[in-house]
This record gives sequence, structure tokens and C-alpha cells, in this order.
Amino acid sequence: MRFGVKVPSILVLCLASAALCSAGISSPSNLDGIHALVRRRIPKHTSSFNFELTNGSGDSFVVSDSRGKEGGIVVQCTTISACARGLYTYLTRFGGVDIFWTGSRLDQLPAQLPSVGTPVEGSAVVPYRYHFNTVTFDYTAAFYTFDEWSLLLDWMALRGVNLPLAWDGYEYILVDVFRGVGLSEADISAFLSGPAFQAWNRFGNIQGSWGGPLPQQWISDQFTLQKQILQRMVELGMTPVLPSFTGFVPSALKTAFPNASIVAGSGWSGFPSSITNDSFLEPFDPLYATIQKSFITKQVEAYGNISHIYTLDQYNENSPFSGDLNYLHNVSLNTFDSLRAADPDAVWLMQAWLFFSDSAFWTLDRIASYLGGVPGNDSMILLDLYSEAQPQWQRTSSYFGKSWIWCELHGFGGNMGFEGNLATLTTSPLMALHEPDSSMKGFGLTMEGQEGNEIVYDLLLDQAWSSSSIDISSYVCSWVSRRYQVKNLPSSAQQAWTILSSTVYNNSDPNTQATVKSILELAPSLTGLVNRTGHHPTELFYDTNSTIVPALKLLVQASKQNTALQAVPEFAYDVVDVARQLLANRFLDVYGVLMATYNTQTDTAEAVAAAGNPLLTILSELDRLLLTNEHFLLSSWIRDARNWANGPNKSQYAAYLEYNARNQITLWGPDGEINDYASKQWAGLVGSYYLPRWEMFTTYLQNTKKNGEAYNSTLIAQQLLAFGQQWDNQTWGEHSGEITSVQFPKIPNLGWKLDDIQTFMTSLTLGAPEAAAAVVLVQSEPVPTSAVSVEGPNFDNQLDLQQLLASYERIGFQANSFGKAINIVNKMRKWRLSDEPPAPDESEEYMSPSVRAQTKCTVFLGYTSNLISSGLREVILYLVKHKHVSAIVTTAGGIEEDFIKCLGKTYLADFSLDGADLRRRGMNRIGNLVVPNDNYCKFEDWVTPILDAMLEEQTRTNIVWTPSSVIRRLGKEINNEESVYYWSYKNDIPVFCPALTDGSLGDMIYFHSFRSPGLTIDIVRDIRALNDLSLKAKRAGMIILGGGVCKHQIANAMLIRNGADYSVYINTGQEFDGSDSGARPDEAVSWGKIRAGAESSKVYADATLVFPLLVAATFARSTENAPAL
Repeated sequence: MRFGVKVPSILVLCLASAALCSAGISSPSNLDGIHALVRRRIPKHTSSFNFELTNGSGDSFVVSDSRGKEGGIVVQCTTISACARGLYTYLTRFGGVDIFWTGSRLDQLPAQLPSVGTPVEGSAVVPYRYHFNTVTFDYTAAFYTFDEWSLLLDWMALRGVNLPLAWDGYEYILVDVFRGVGLSEADISAFLSGPAFQAWNRFGNIQGSWGGPLPQQWISDQFTLQKQILQRMVELGMTPVLPSFTGFVPSALKTAFPNASIVAGSGWSGFPSSITNDSFLEPFDPLYATIQKSFITKQVEAYGNISHIYTLDQYNENSPFSGDLNYLHNVSLNTFDSLRAADPDAVWLMQAWLFFSDSAFWTLDRIASYLGGVPGNDSMILLDLYSEAQPQWQRTSSYFGKSWIWCELHGFGGNMGFEGNLATLTTSPLMALHEPDSSMKGFGLTMEGQEGNEIVYDLLLDQAWSSSSIDISSYVCSWVSRRYQVKNLPSSAQQAWTILSSTVYNNSDPNTQATVKSILELAPSLTGLVNRTGHHPTELFYDTNSTIVPALKLLVQASKQNTALQAVPEFAYDVVDVARQLLANRFLDVYGVLMATYNTQTDTAEAVAAAGNPLLTILSELDRLLLTNEHFLLSSWIRDARNWANGPNKSQYAAYLEYNARNQITLWGPDGEINDYASKQWAGLVGSYYLPRWEMFTTYLQNTKKNGEAYNSTLIAQQLLAFGQQWDNQTWGEHSGEITSVQFPKIPNLGWKLDDIQTFMTSLTLGAPEAAAAVVLVQSEPVPTSAVSVEGPNFDNQLDLQQLLASYERIGFQANSFGKAINIVNKMRKWRLSDEPPAPDESEEYMSPSVRAQTKCTVFLGYTSNLISSGLREVILYLVKHKHVSAIVTTAGGIEEDFIKCLGKTYLADFSLDGADLRRRGMNRIGNLVVPNDNYCKFEDWVTPILDAMLEEQTRTNIVWTPSSVIRRLGKEINNEESVYYWSYKNDIPVFCPALTDGSLGDMIYFHSFRSPGLTIDIVRDIRALNDLSLKAKRAGMIILGGGVCKHQIANAMLIRNGADYSVYINTGQEFDGSDSGARPDEAVSWGKIRAGAESSKVYADATLVFPLLVAATFARSTENAPAL
């Protein structure tokens, strides 16, 4: 049997403890939980599966046919979790069935079990497979009963999850602890938050409940639910990550303990101070350890000794009281000491989101101090929460050796838009795992909400059991076959997912790597809705007409080719989901028409009304569409919330729960503090909330035209807030059309009757105004995918630097060229050889997946000497210091000015200074800079002995000097971290200077030739070295600032390899005099210096203006010093 990686001793201990009997959780005898899973999900085969625990390290299994028993299956495994994964491997690979968020289809396993034949082995590549974000317990599971938990836990166990977060019931223990230190019920009640917002109270972001105090009945019921959840987790071989005392306390604790060190936390997301600024008991106060001991002791009494891993987040979107390194070190040191005092085997698990969300505060030295307070590397586990788009493990050098887990966040707020990057999920975690000195220990899912896009989460958990990157096309094919489990699955269903997986689930833009939110869910506005990027994007990174439309056509076609698909719940879900996405995208189109109409001064109120009607029609028909599937219903969310109400005040309690449910998905706060963050495309929510808001907005626009009034964004925002507050306080079912979910058919009854997608979409717009149907349904010539509408930044919204820079591509003129340059540079940075299949003549060296994954684009940077004289030198130094470029070409002045600046200052001056006067005073002007001539004298004094030493070495060893080796030697000799060429020497980045003698350095060499003749510098070897570097590059990019020698030399080197793949020029030169300096990239294409079809941009601008911004938007985003505006 082949076994996997060695499991850290703490995990073995935790897994072992999960099998111990305890006061709170009754323990199954080893494999009882897996047998119970078979009984739940495959009741017709309860005796068909045998499980055997075997010795071995890690999580491994072997699946084989039963010996001496026809039709039976044996799963041998080293852990309970491996048993579950082994079972899942059989069910999916041989049985062709699966389990999804929408339900389990494992009971469709054939009566005659397929045989395995040759035994199948499997091993986890990491010890931890983690699941849950703290906020998932509110965005998705706030109102779950154990029935929903049972399905989810089985889904997790079968996919190999063994380290789930377990928050429910936390308040029950916490309240008991607070009572124990003398706090009153009123003190405690004023601190706790409502059922839909408990995660942020646990994080210390908010305190209190704006919908009314948290009922004791809720606290008790969640405690009961937690016992059921933990029992099931343990049965399924999981080690629950349990809560601990974080330090956030009721403000009344300060009164009870006036000498305690309690500080006020920071404000959060614009909430009033009465419900944020949580009080924080500092861990070095003795009271902290006392409360921690009490909490963990009571938790063990309640649940038993089932885990030693504790979740504890102190600064999640909170600022520490101090940034002092010793303070941060002492906070973590005393926090960990309190855990170990309560549980000698405690391991601290923390979400590392803070290091990304507040990167300006969390510099590397602060992170190192905070993490360094925890002794040992296995005593702490960091969740690299957003690894797929904003990994922090790289800048922290694998969290300075602490154990960490590569996590996929992806779904913010439970948003539902299509998005994914399957290629990243199959490559990046394995690359991180195999990095030198990597301390990565797991794969994890940390989505804020579980709403759609299920394939991206399935894939990551499956990749945790494969040591090589999963083949995406094969994976998708198998996944679809199991998801649509019918005989003779039409190829059109597979084709639909081939399109989706290669487009909407192949998003390589790091600026939009998160679920895409539709603007229909956002508060209507004239500006600020479209083309948002970041982790709440509204920008569509794909073309709807070539992705969503054909995929939906193919799915409907499949349902006609095999009508059995109509009874498959997952197929029904997917058709509604894809149609939902189509309508959401079309809404974006018609919004653009409305904005264009309104912003045309000659258009009337009637014209605005006509342009607004299609928006309202789409919303009405979207609501109708969503009504056909039980998984897209607001009423289900509200029903689940209200069903928790019981006791003598049941009606009042139910209304309280409904308010919580409504407020979370709309205003998210009493006054819309996080408005629409957790928005959903659900039937009922679209029809009763989004539609009225857009009706209000379009009516308001009409009235401003009719009355000749200016648009007042404050006024319409106030009206929308008032509507939201009124809506949140309503009761579902009391208004016309608000039907309860139990009356809806479980299987959609809409799409299956349609002859083609055009008929399908037409049926969704019956009764719609002709203009609306024309906008949504017209089969016009597709707008090219490269077409982008013009739009500038909206300063009504607070913009950070990255958001501002991202807006440049939409402004036009040179801003557009600059925006393209940003995208091109980011593509240079992101490209890896593994992005492409091996060429037929690929050398053996580049056939290795790991080598391909590490082979990057070769970036050639060129610049003129004046830029080193300017403050752009520090920008170039940053690139060289952090190895962002592969080679440099510059002029003599670009070399010497760097060293001269190490010897003396260059000063700001003015372009209009009198030249003769400056000459008399010994000042040399470079534009509006001046350099004292003494600096050049200092340079001569410094460089002459080095030239002497080089001549002596040449005579003694026959060394052949080249311009690049001279520069390397000078970089070594300067030994100054303020020098660009010191870092090029340190990082072995070659610097080429064909015109090395064209400047002060040439003067020094000239004078030296008289004093000590014989020094020889060979330029031929350098031209060969530069051209060879270009020739060997698997992909090459040029970034050229200015013109002349540096521009032509790099471009000419590109000719050797048939042209550059990416090119960015920044200069003010024009092409009309025929000079190469001013030539556009297209001229280089004609010479073969840029590949035909390659991406290029020329920005007509002073490099000192735009290059720092270009670096801020590209290279600087990968370090802790990413700038903020």
C-alpha cells in the first residue's frame, strides 16, 4: 500500500482524541460513522461495503473488490477520513454517482455494484483539508437545521475534509463564562449580536443587536444544534476547530474590573460607535487567562475532549491598539499562553485575512512580531484565506515557518455570479506546497457563502488528493456525467460545460477573481456601478454572447434530446442558474442604454421612461424564472429563519428572526452600513425589493427631466434607504404575490417545453414592451470582445489607488493606453510556461510540470540616463531589488548617475535657470534637476582605483571585461543598498550598456587609458549574451522608458526570437521624423521585433509621471508596500 505525507503529531493527537468517549459527545467505535453514512445515503447497499483501518502515516486508502464475496467492495484506510474519501472514490469513479449541495444522488448507485478490478490507491497530499469561513455560519448556515447540516457534513466527509470550523453554540458557553465573572444579563445582552450577524460579533467588529436583543432561546437551541454537529463531525473522522475566548468583552467588564487592561477596538465599516468599537481585554492582563481557562473548561465539559485546535481572530478588520512590535509580540505570546494554560496541547488557528485587508498596517516586521509570539511552528495554523487571488504566504515567506493552509475564498457575501479560475486551483496550491522551505500543510475552502459555482470548490478538494495537477477537461467531463446522471447523456450537455469551464471558469484577471455581482442587486445610481474590480467585482470578464448564450442553448437542447434530464434536480438548478446569469448580464446592457439616454441633454422624460422599461421588464422576468426552483427562493430563507421561533412569544420571536434574515441580505445594518454586500438573486427578493428600487430610480430620472432639475444623489439615496428600512420590517406573505415556498414545484416547469433558446427567452418576456424585447432578444452583430465603453472614475465613491488606476483603461486617449499597459505588464508577470501545452519539439528540460510552472516571462527593462537622475531611480531600484525584471539595457549616464547619487545628492531646480551662471557655479543641469560638479569629482576618486584593480586582474588572469561585467563589478564595489546596480549584482540581473563610454564613465576610462594603458572592454560578448537571453526566453516582454540606444538594443534582441510577446513603451517621441525613438510598436512588428498579434501599448507621456503609477498597479501589488491613495 502507498501512503501519503507524514501527519504532524498534533493532528494525530486530535484525530485520536476525536475517538475518545467524553461527557458531551458519545464516541462511535472507529468506523461506525462511515457505516452510518452508507446507511443514510446508500440504504440499498448497507452490507455491500466493508471498511478496514490499517496502519500507516497520513491519510491513505485502497479500494478493491471483496475477496470471496461477489459484488462487495472493500475500503482499507489509515484514518476514518481516508475511509470516507475511499468510499467517495468508488462511488464517483465506478458508480458514477455524487453528492451535491442541492442533494445526494448516491442512492442511484446501480443495484449490481460495478467491480473495481485492479485495486485503486489514494493518498492526501496534505494533512489538513479545511472547510468554512467564520462568516459562512451567517451568510449560508445562519438558519440551518441539523437536516441541512447532515447533508453538508456528508458532502464534506466524502470529499476528504478533516478539519472543519465549528462555531454554533459559542454564545451559550460565552454567556456562562461572563456570568461567572459577575456580569449581569443586561450587560451580556447589550454585547451579543443578532442571529444573522453573530460572526462579526465573534470577530469583534460589532456589538449589540439593532433588531433587538438576542433571545436566550436562540442561544440554547444553537447549543443543542452544536452538540449534534460535533457528534457527526467526530463520527466522520473530522477534528472540529472549536471556538475560544478572543478577548472581546461587554463594555461593562471595565466597570466590574476597573484595573483590567481593556481598550476600545477600532470602528468598523461606518457603523455608529454604539454598535462597534468593541472592548478588547488585552491578553497580557491576568483576567484574560482566567476567562480563557473558564471558557475552554466549560466547552470541554459540554462537548468532551474532542479537539485541541482553536479558532481565534483578534484583528479581523480591526486595528490593533498599537503597532509597536513588542506590543504585538506580547499580545500573541500571552494569547497562546492562555490557550496552553487551559489546554496543554492547544493549537491556535487564525484567518490571515487581516494581512491582506489591512496590508498598510501589517508590514512584514509587524507580522513577524505578531506570529513570532507563538513558540514553535506547529503551534499555530494560518489560513491563507484568499490564496487564489491575493496570497499572503509569498510575501511572508510561508508565514515565517508557521503551518498554513492554501485556501480558496472566491464567494464573498454569498454572491451568486459565475466566476472561477480552474487552472489556478490545479496548479497554484501544488506550487506553493513544493516551494523551498514551504510550511504549507493543507488545502481549504473559506468562501463567505455557499451559493452556486460548486465546481470550483469540488475541484480544489479533489486536488488535495492528487500529487499532480488534475486535467481540467477530463475532470469537467466526469463531473458533468455524475451531475446529470442519466443514461445516454447528450453531448450537448457536455459541450455547454466545456464552454463554461474554458471561459467563465477560466478567469485569469487577478482584479476580478471573485464571484461577480450583478448591478441589479446594487442600489441604483448614475455612477459607480459598472466595471468594479477587486473582490466585489461587477466587471464582466467574458463575452456573454459567446459563453452564457450558447451554454444555455446547449442545455435546453440536451433536455429535448433526453427528457429524463428534466427530472434531475441538478440539471434543473443549472438551467435556471445559467438563464439567471444571462438575464443579469442583459440588465447590464440595458442599464448602459438608460445611462446614455439620460445623459443626452436633448432626450425627454418619455425617452428616459422608454429606456428604463427594459430594466424593469428584465427584473420581472428574472423573478418569474427564479420562482421555478426551490433553491432560488427568498421565502425559503425567511421560512428557515422563522421556523426557529418557539415558546410563548413565538410570533414576536419569528418577526425578530425574519428582520435579521431580511436585513442581512439588504441593508446589512440599521442604516445600510454595508448595503447590498450579501445580496442574492432570489425570487421574491428580486420582485419585491430590487424591482421597486429600480422603479423608484427610473421614475426619479424621468421627473428630473420633466421638471428640469439636477440629479440629486443624496436625495435618491435617502429614498432608497427609507424603502429598505420599511422592507426589512415587513412580514413575508402579507403582501400580494408573496407565496410561501411550499407551493412552488420542486422541478422547474419552464424550460423543458421550449423548442429553442429563442423561444425560451421570448417566453420569459411575454407581455413585455416591444422596446424591452428588442433590447434583450435582438440577434444583432456581436460587439467585439475588445470593445470597452468610456467611463471615468467616480469620486463620489471612496477610491483607493488600485481602483483609480484600474479606471484609466476606460477614460480614453493616453489614459486608455496607460490602462492597456497595466494589463500587459500584469500578463507578463502572471504568465508561466505551464499555461501552455508542451510544444512538439519541447526539450526534456521543460517537460517537467514543476519546471514549467516555475518558468516565467523574461522581462527586459530599458531606460534612458535622465530617469536615473530623477526620482524614478528609486522605482527602478525597487524592481531590481525584488527581481521583477530579468535584464536591463541603459546608457552610460544611466549607469554612472546611480553611483554618483550614492556619493552625493542631486537637487530639484528649475528648467529656466541660466546655463552660463550654472556653469560658473559648477552646477550641471539635467532638466529641472542640478548636480554639483563635485559629485563627478567624487565619482572619479571612487572609480579610478576600481579601474586600476580591473586592469591588474586582466593582466594577471586574462579576464575579458565586458560592459555588463564592468557594471556588475561596480555594483559589487559600491556596496550600497541605495544603488540600482548593487541590487542587480546581488540578484544576478545582467545590465547591458552598449554605449558605456558615452558619459562621465567614458571620461574616466579615457583618462585612465593615459595613466595606465591596457584596459580592454569587449562589447561583442555582451551583444551575444543579450541576444542569447532573448533567444532562450520562453516568453519575452519589453518595458522601455524613453528611446535611443536602450529602446533599439532591446527591440533588436527580440528580432533574434521572432519578436517580443509583450511590449510597453513610455515616451514623448513622435514618429513623424522617422526616428526609432518615437516609433509606435507597430513599426517594430514590421521588423519582426514584436510578434504579429502580440500585445503592445505606447503611452505618450513623461515616464516620471506614469511609470510609478504603472509599477503601483502591477509589480508593487505583490509586496507589503503596495501603495494606497
